[in-house]
Formats: sequence, C-alpha cells, structure tokens
Amino acid sequence: MELNQTDKCVLMFSGGRDSTIAAMRLSKKFRHLILVTVISEHLVGVERVYQRIIQLKKYLPKETEWVQVILPKFTIKEQLLNVTCLPCQRAYVIIGSIIAQKGDISNLAMGYSGYQNTWPEQTPYAVEKLRETLKISGIQLHLPVYDIKEKDYALDELTRLGLKKESYEQKCLKQQYNIELGEDILKTEIDKWTAGISEIIKLKNTVTLDIRFHGRISDIGDLSLKTY
Repeated sequence: MELNQTDKCVLMFSGGRDSTIAAMRLSKKFRHLILVTVISEHLVGVERVYQRIIQLKKYLPKETEWVQVILPKFTIKEQLLNVTCLPCQRAYVIIGSIIAQKGDISNLAMGYSGYQNTWPEQTPYAVEKLRETLKISGIQLHLPVYDIKEKDYALDELTRLGLKKESYEQKCLKQQYNIELGEDILKTEIDKWTAGISEIIKLKNTVTLDIRFHGRISDIGDLSLKTY
C-alpha cells in the first residue's frame, strides 16, 4: 500500500536518550520513519549513533531509514548574537524540514524533552514559535518526549523498552562555551532563530544537502561500523 504524507515522519535523531525514546514512540504512530543525524567537525563520535541504530534495529520497522547529513552553512539575514546551541538547532530544523518537504512529508519530530525545557531551543516559548513557523510551511511539529519531566523517567523508559540507558549521541566540542540568556534576550534570539528557519525553508528548492549516508536500518550490518 502506498503511503501518504501523513503516514511518514522525519525525526532529527542524535542517538541520545530522548531521540531514542522519540523514535520508539513515533514508530507506534507513523508507518514510516526517517531518522536524520547531522554530522560536523565539532561533533565527535558518529560511531556511537551507529551503535544506537544497531540497538533499534530489533524494534523499529525494517523500512525505517537512517540519513546522515553534513552540517551545512546557511547564509541567514537574522544573525544570532549569543553563544548557544541555537545556530546548530536552527540548521537541524531546516535540514529536517527540507528532507520532509522534498519527500512530500508533512511531519517533523524533535527529541526535545520536558526536563531540558530551560535549554533555549526547548523552552516553551521557542517550541510554540517553532510550531507556528513550521505550520506556515505545511509542516506539523511533533515533540513525542516533551512530556518527560525527569531524566530518571527517561532512563526507566529505556530499560522498559529493552534499550541501553547510556547516551549514544555525538559529543559537541562547542557546547562548553554556551552562556545562559535572560528572558528578554532569549525571546529576541528565538524570534531571530525562527525567522531564519522560515527564510531558508522558503528557499528549499535551491538548497542542496550533502548526504553522507542514506539507507534502511535493516540493511545496516555490524561490520559497517568500520566504514564510519
């Protein structure tokens, strides 16, 4: 049976605890998932994400896709002025949105969690602004683990699901320099953040993504680790 755009969902997948639980939950809601992992010079350890994919092979549908995309450099009018995760998170949303739109998919999911809702991109204000921005482009935002308010609950859920509790995400070499933002500055930055997302999504037909890997998780074998 041919799938329509509402049967599919793109998930920005880090390999961490939250995006792993998100993948499991989304697999119960959508018939087809595309897991997208971004790689960059400042992100170390993509082989760890691979290890999480191997774990998930036992539980996700065999048609589930995994895509690795090299972090692009977008020229955006609304520049962010403070050192946070927002620039990379903006790129992640743009990448996921472009993959969704080019695949005629109307659903994009992020692994944002309730216990990390003080992180700029995961604050309630940012989430609602992002939801509104994507809706204008015909994309519905899904946050399948935003209801998880405590890290211990995430750990317990991983155990119940039969998955390892360790985080298998890449290590960010920039995150140590992040600063906390006051409420007013945060809102200003979020407004610029979503404006930049909207700006690039509108140019989707002119944006080319550098795909490093794209395949079904059922076709990924243990020996493939040597190629990463």
